[in-house]
Amino acid sequence: MTGSAVGQRLHEPARIRIHAVDGRTGKPIPNEHTLIFVTDDANFPKKTLIDRSTDENGIVLVQFEGAPPKFIQVFVDWHILCIKTPNSVLYSTEEIVEHGVIASNQCGEDKVSPTPGDIYIYARPRHWWEPT
Repeated sequence: MTGSAVGQRLHEPARIRIHAVDGRTGKPIPNEHTLIFVTDDANFPKKTLIDRSTDENGIVLVQFEGAPPKFIQVFVDWHILCIKTPNSVLYSTEEIVEHGVIASNQCGEDKVSPTPGDIYIYARPRHWWEPT
């Protein structure tokens, strides 16, 4: 990338597309409330909250003006993330923007490839007996 391209990119807002996916079926989780936490400190993951809902395709678009936060953490309401310790997992926004990120899916198989700017979060519906 040339110096002018790098300079131009620094002025563009960082955009992240969060894909909420049912980890068992691979289908999008449409029209569901999400909690997106962003922080610059990996030791303090729940600093700033972005409250959004997925669209009909299970996607939330988040755009950051200026420098994006260093880390992001995503939860889908009424769902359990398909990872062992969801509260301890932070994703690098730089990695998401540059390469894309596929979260661990312990509910099923991953069937997507990372795309720059995209993060795939796998979850399954919460059972009535599971704590909120």
